[in-house]
Amino acid sequence: MNKITLSTPVGGTQPRNGTSGRADSARKDSSVAGDVVSTRDALSLTSTAQQLARAVEVQRDVPEVDSARVEQLKAAIQSGSYSISAERIARRMVALEKI
Repeated sequence: MNKITLSTPVGGTQPRNGTSGRADSARKDSSVAGDVVSTRDALSLTSTAQQLARAVEVQRDVPEVDSARVEQLKAAIQSGSYSISAERIARRMVALEKI
């Protein structure tokens, strides 16, 4: 399993007395304020999470509207060759209700 570890600060602070289980694994900054020590949390991503992140990035680049398909439909409607199948619409509506 591939993991990426980020060192960017993610979280806030940990109690100085170590009552939190995460305090042992957290790196402490040099600044101490009262009874609280600033910490940095580490984030590791599994290969599945990495694949999901890549998929999200790819999806962002895809336009929400398929302009070519819109033009095809406009042309078919204007020429009168676009036909509407009530049966096909009904089947798809029923399929949506099953989801």
